[in-house]
Amino acid sequence: MRRERADRERYDRNHAVEVKRAARLIDQELVRAWAVANSWVEEKRWSSPAVPLLSLSIEARQKYLDTIAADLSDEAWTSVTGALQAADTIRVIRGMPRNRATAIPDDEVKLYVPLLKNIDKGRRGLAPYQLDLRAAGKSTR
Repeated sequence: MRRERADRERYDRNHAVEVKRAARLIDQELVRAWAVANSWVEEKRWSSPAVPLLSLSIEARQKYLDTIAADLSDEAWTSVTGALQAADTIRVIRGMPRNRATAIPDDEVKLYVPLLKNIDKGRRGLAPYQLDLRAAGKSTR
């Protein structure tokens, strides 16, 4: 009985560490995309393509989503996946050829605000899982 309990506690600790890692790395990707789009909205200028917009590989992203999926509520899961879609959209927009010397028109800037909101919402869904091992939902019993 004690051995089973110790095994379960070790599993829970390891799971909490993995969930925390997944939440932090997904959040890092979201922060990068948010910063790029926020500069478009605030400065009404295209960001320099010389600075790479780093992201997780497809495999890494899937691994981290698989790790955290069961711990997230339905609402948080929807928010996180929506935020990642927004980050992908930002990456695509950034990769399009642009005249970087011209300002972004106001009507186009307005199109990027919902992307920022989606990322913010996704980051709020991840926030409790980044703070400490106790915050990792099911990982504590």
